Amino acid sequence: MIAICLMTVVHAYESDEVPLDLWDQTDLFTEIEMGTGWLPSGSDVQFGVFLRATGGGEVEMEGLSQLTWPTALTLNYGANPGTGLFTLDNELELSFDLKWDLDLGFSGEESLGGRSIGFEGKQRFTPWGLTGSEDDVVEVVAEGEYAEVFAWQYDVIANLVSIYFYAEVYPRATASFDGLRFNVNDQIIEYEGLNQYVDVPDDGEYVGETTFTGLYEAVLSLIIQPSFGVCIDILDCREVLTFEVPLDVVESSVEKDFAPESIRHPLPWLRVPSDGFDYGSVEVGQIATWEVLVENLGEMELTGSTRIEGSEDFTAFPGQLYAGPQNVDGMTVTFAPSVVGGQIAELILTTNDPARPEIAIPLIGNGYEEGGEGGGDDTGLATDPDGGIDVDPDDANDTTTIPAEVGCNCSQPGGQGSAPVAWLAGLGLLGLIRRRR
Repeated sequence: MIAICLMTVVHAYESDEVPLDLWDQTDLFTEIEMGTGWLPSGSDVQFGVFLRATGGGEVEMEGLSQLTWPTALTLNYGANPGTGLFTLDNELELSFDLKWDLDLGFSGEESLGGRSIGFEGKQRFTPWGLTGSEDDVVEVVAEGEYAEVFAWQYDVIANLVSIYFYAEVYPRATASFDGLRFNVNDQIIEYEGLNQYVDVPDDGEYVGETTFTGLYEAVLSLIIQPSFGVCIDILDCREVLTFEVPLDVVESSVEKDFAPESIRHPLPWLRVPSDGFDYGSVEVGQIATWEVLVENLGEMELTGSTRIEGSEDFTAFPGQLYAGPQNVDGMTVTFAPSVVGGQIAELILTTNDPARPEIAIPLIGNGYEEGGEGGGDDTGLATDPDGGIDVDPDDANDTTTIPAEVGCNCSQPGGQGSAPVAWLAGLGLLGLIRRRR
């Protein structure tokens, strides 16, 4: 189950950052075709425009994803400031027709052909355009300058009377981009700053697929400024008509999914060799040891600490854990009974493995005195002191008894120095630790 929360959480651990590059291109004006008819209505000189519009928006955004924990495994999306780019690119194809009926007795109709005009606009922003972000709606304007699209002249009477027509066009397109949501494994983030709590994987990596959805809205408009006149060679030219015609060509609204992006975050993956350990019977004044090998099967470093809860006759050295990716670390857990009788404790491993943040390994042992009470191999404890200890039979034989005079001093403050390593190494108790491949 995945939950979403607005709360800001202080995290102790974090995964490596994974780049998140989002890109999309969508058609906003797809083969838009329209004709104006004859404009202006009722005029002696009229023109008609047929246009075809094409254009699209392109969005690029860069950021990263990262996992943080504990209290919960949380997926976060970070934006790289200023890496968003919204581009609006358009093209118009125009063709004009002209007809006239003048007081001078001249009338006619002419097809003037066509011309293409391209224009674009760009706008930088900070991703992701979600509600509550710095740039939650990004707007871009693509404007062309007034451009003469036609300049046409026609001799009504050769070398005496002619008519002319020219037109200028001012194209303008406005568009907006609004980030709507992230969808990760069918879970939704719609607001900037939301934390997404994800299921904790038990295999040392989080794998997901994220799809970003955005909303494009665009308007394409034109201002056409035609002029028509008559030239008489002996008198000069006279402008008969000029005016502006604003045209709202098309409005477009498109909700679009970006291409899905895969997300993979390697995590630590702790493995310990046993669910518990029984030291059997150990003579008071002697020390029995258990060499514990801790494996990290994951591709992210494993860090943590160790401690003993329960009888103070159990100790663990060293107090810290570190295993690189797909590597191992080790520790020595000792039982040095100071009194006769059965004793219990737990070896607590606290690590950055989000699936196993804390593991408690039961420990049992029995202290006895030679020729006195508590002798023999019986610990004096039930086999299942905590209601379910699972002791590996091989582990039960993996102890070494050492005279207390050797001076482990493991339970004393500051005693975890070089001395314990030296005496354990001297006895050959620190086994060779091999890198897992």
